[in-house]
Parts: sequence; structure tokens; C-alpha cells
Amino acid sequence: MAGIILDTKFDSKRWSNKVIGIMKTELKGSLLQSVLFVETTVAEKTPVGVTGELRTGITGKVLSSTRGVVRPTGPGVTYADIREKGRRPGKFPPVAAIALWVKGVIDPENVKAVAFLVARKIARFGYKGAFMFRDTENDPSVRFRVNRFIEEAKRRIEKRASNL
Repeated sequence: MAGIILDTKFDSKRWSNKVIGIMKTELKGSLLQSVLFVETTVAEKTPVGVTGELRTGITGKVLSSTRGVVRPTGPGVTYADIREKGRRPGKFPPVAAIALWVKGVIDPENVKAVAFLVARKIARFGYKGAFMFRDTENDPSVRFRVNRFIEEAKRRIEKRASNL
């Protein structure tokens, strides 16, 4: 499944409980900033399509003080991997899924016919991936910004720990 995992680790055996508490609080804050930034960046790179469900379904979540994830959720999750990686020509995609996709913009009596035509074109020519997760994860400016959030957290940790 498409998604990005943000993971920071630290060795807690070397630190007192107060310092560990400070580290967890500050790292969780920087991770929240990172997750929100990555979520926004992925969403901006995600094609809107007919319904916009995939773009609005890009969700970031902080799982712990050292781990977060950005992934597709909601109705768009069913086609997120195909939209991310694309599809090679040769095989018909499911017409029913495409019918759901075009349902909101086409007259109800034409939905099946239009869905079939779209599926046939995809089967003949394939479908180029958007690579919104891959491109975000490999973007140097995104990496720089996430590292900056972590560096700011380190400075806050040092400052708070020195006052103990």
C-alpha cells in the first residue's frame, strides 16, 4: 500500500526519566510538524480526479513519540496504489470501479458505456502513475524541512534538559 513512514529512534538507556519525558514530548511535536508537512505535500502532488476522494483522503497520523505515517484513507484507498504506480497496458481494469468514478459527472444512463470506454483505453495504453508518495519521499526540500523540524526539537531538548 502507498504511504510514507516517518521514524525516529533514540537510546533511552542513557537518559534519566525526566530527560526521556522531555525528549518524547519534543520529538512528538517535531514529528507532528513533519507529518502535517508531508501530508500537505503529498496531497498537493495527488491528482484531483473526478471525485477528489484520493486527495482529500491523504491522512497523516502520529503513532507514537517516534513514529508517524502518511497514507491514503477513505474511499480513495481502493485505487491509491494504482494511482501512485500506474498500470501497464494489456489487461482490462474493473469496469465497475471506473463506473463509480465517473458516476458523478456522467448522465446515469451513459455511465456503463463511458466506464467501458475508459477501461478500454486504459487496457490499450496503460495509465501513468502520479508517484505522489515516492516523489515526496525523495524530494530533497521535504527531507531538509523534516530534518529542520528534528534539529529544532534537538535544540529544545538540550535547552530544557540543561535547566534540570
